[in-house]
Amino acid sequence: DRPKEALEAFDHTLSLNPGDRPALAAKGQILLNLGKIPEAQRVFEDGLILDPNNLEFLGGKAACLADQRHYDDALSLLTVVLQKDPNHYAAHRTKGLCLLRTDHAADAISALEFSL
Repeated sequence: DRPKEALEAFDHTLSLNPGDRPALAAKGQILLNLGKIPEAQRVFEDGLILDPNNLEFLGGKAACLADQRHYDDALSLLTVVLQKDPNHYAAHRTKGLCLLRTDHAADAISALEFSL
């Protein structure tokens, strides 16, 4: 099971260096992809304590919030991400999905097209 092996490797790395931002971001993303949303959100929030302006942590937390239907909170974080990096693919994708789920179809299409 590759995701499990990857999580174990990232946990080992983080046990040696708890501040390893790339390992923390990757662990959060794997958890998010596995649908372990509360765990992923905690990882991204831990990352934001270390680095409050890290776009991967902000975008990851936004994706977790969106999966939990906290669309306004997710969109607020995504606004920050996109102000700092207007070409952030994942942020545009998550923004588009949030807008689609909140009946803002035209804006959703625009955001999703940008993410392609």
